Amino acid sequence: MRLPLHLKWSGPREYDLDDPADRRRVYEIVLREGRSEDVRTYIDPGQLLTMWKELVLPANVRAAWRDYFVLKRGIDPEAPRGGV
Repeated sequence: MRLPLHLKWSGPREYDLDDPADRRRVYEIVLREGRSEDVRTYIDPGQLLTMWKELVLPANVRAAWRDYFVLKRGIDPEAPRGGV
C-alpha cells in the first residue's frame, strides 16, 4: 500500500501490510499524523488491539485509544490478558 503525502511526506511511502513491521509502522504513522478520515480508512481496531503493546505512540494517542477500547469494547489493552 502507498500512504498519501499528507501522512508520509518524506522517505518511502510504500508498505507491505503482510509484513508485521510494515503494518505496525503504517499504524503508528496514521495514528500520529492522520485525520479522522485516515483513521477510518487505514485503522482496523481489531488489528490495532493485536499489535497494541508493540506500537510506539505518543501518550495522548495511546490514552485516547485505550479509552476507546475500555468504553466501547470493555477491553483494557494495557491489561496483561486484554481484560478490564
